[in-house]
Amino acid sequence: MAKRIVALGGGPGGYVAALRAAQLGAQVTVVEARGLGGTCLHRGCIPTKAMAATAGLLTGIRRAKEFGLRVSGDVAVDLAEMVARKNRIVQSQAQGIEHLFKAARVTLVRGVGVMESPRSVAARSADGRRVSIPCDAIIVATGSEPAKPSLFPFDGDRVLTSDDVIDLTRLPPTLLIVGGGVTGCEFACIFRALGSEVTVVEQADRLVAAEDEAVSALLQREMKKQGIRVLTGVGVTGVDRGADAVRVALSTGEALAVDRVLVAVGRSLNSREIGAEAAGLRAGPRGELVVDERMDTGVDGVWAIGDVTGRKQLAHAASAEGEVAAARAMGLDARMDFDAIPAGIFTCPEIGSIGLTEAQARASGRAVSVGEFLFRSLAKAHILGETAGFVKVVTDADSGALLGVHIIGPQAAELIHEAVVAMRAEATVDELIHAIHVHPTLAEVVHEAAGAARGVAIHAVRKA
Repeated sequence: MAKRIVALGGGPGGYVAALRAAQLGAQVTVVEARGLGGTCLHRGCIPTKAMAATAGLLTGIRRAKEFGLRVSGDVAVDLAEMVARKNRIVQSQAQGIEHLFKAARVTLVRGVGVMESPRSVAARSADGRRVSIPCDAIIVATGSEPAKPSLFPFDGDRVLTSDDVIDLTRLPPTLLIVGGGVTGCEFACIFRALGSEVTVVEQADRLVAAEDEAVSALLQREMKKQGIRVLTGVGVTGVDRGADAVRVALSTGEALAVDRVLVAVGRSLNSREIGAEAAGLRAGPRGELVVDERMDTGVDGVWAIGDVTGRKQLAHAASAEGEVAAARAMGLDARMDFDAIPAGIFTCPEIGSIGLTEAQARASGRAVSVGEFLFRSLAKAHILGETAGFVKVVTDADSGALLGVHIIGPQAAELIHEAVVAMRAEATVDELIHAIHVHPTLAEVVHEAAGAARGVAIHAVRKA
C-alpha cells in the first residue's frame, strides 16, 4: 500500500512537496483553503514582479530618446488594466499547478486544514463541512501573512498590507511605505516609476538590512535619484485615517498627510489554529515551528517547511525544503543547506545575493579577500543603459573558497545563479576566474569581480 502523505498548505512549499512525494510513489493529499501557489503566486512574488515589469517598461519608454527612438503621444498608466494583466498571469500559473496535480494524481481538498494528531488532518470547507483525512505523514506548509501592528487602522483601502496594494485600481498620488525591507523597497520602486510620490520610512539605520552594507547604501542612493524620499532610523508614532488623507506622525516630530499608507514590516507565521499542539509540535518565541536541516519537527511522521518555520522566508527556499521533507517522509535521507540559498530583490536596480556579507565574513575571524567590479566598466551595461551597481565577491584569502557573492545592478537576480552553482559545487574563486565568459554580456561582471579578489581583474586599475 502506498504511503499516505498530507500536505497542509498548497503554496510553493506544500505543492512542490506534494509533487515530489507523488514522484516517489506516495498517495498525496493537499489541503488548501485559498489558491494553489499560495502567497507567492497570488499575493507576493508573481503579482509584484508582474507590476514591476509594467513599471520597467514604462521607464524604458520614457528613456526612448536615449536609444534613438521618437515616441509621440502620451503614455498613460492604466492601473486597472495592469491589475487585470497580473490576474491573468496568476490564473494561468494556478491552472498549471492544478494540471500537474491531476497528472501526478495528487488529491486537492479545498478547505482549512487542522492536525487532529500526527496521523490525521481535518479539513473544513467553506460551507462548514468537515472531513478527517487519515495519513502516515504530514508536511506542514501553512506559510505566513503580512504583519498588522495594532498602531495602524488597516481598512484595505487607505491603510494597506502588501495583500491589498496589488489590487489597487487607482494610482495613489502620494504613498507612504512603512518598512524599508524587501517588500517595501520593491513597491517603492514600482509606484514611483508609475508616477506616485513615494516616501519610505524605515526604523533601522539602512534599507534591506540583511544585505551587504555596500549594497544597501547604493540602493538607497539610487532610490533617492528616482525621487523616492527615504527616511532611515525613523519610526511611526501615530496614524489617523481621515476621509481625504491619512495623517502619520513620525518619531522625528514630522507629520505627513498622504493618500495611501502601505505597511510592510514583516510577516506573521501561520502556526496558530492548525493543530500544532494536538500533533505535539514545538513552537519558538515567534510562533515558528522548530525544525532541523532535515525539516524534522521532532514528532515522528511530521515535517514543517517554508515561512512557518521562521527560517528563510523565500518561495524557492520553501520549495527546496518541500523536496527535502517529501524525501524524508518517504524514508530517504535528505537535508537543506541553509548557507547556499540565494536571495533576489526586484528593486531598481535589482539585487541578488548568496552567502556571507563582507562584514559577516570578517567577523568570522578568517582571512578574507574581497573583489569588486562596477557595472559601469562593462560594455553590455552601457549598451542596455543600466550602469549603476557592482558585484562583490567575498572569498577566503587562503583557499579561495567562495564565502559570498553580492550583486546590485541590471538583472542581478538572474546573474546570482552563477555564484549559486559555484558555491554548491564548492568551486573556488580561481575556477570562476578561469571560466571563459561570453562577450559582451552582463555575466562578465562576475568574472571580473572574481579576478579582482585575486588582484588579476583585466578591466580594473590595480590599486598601488
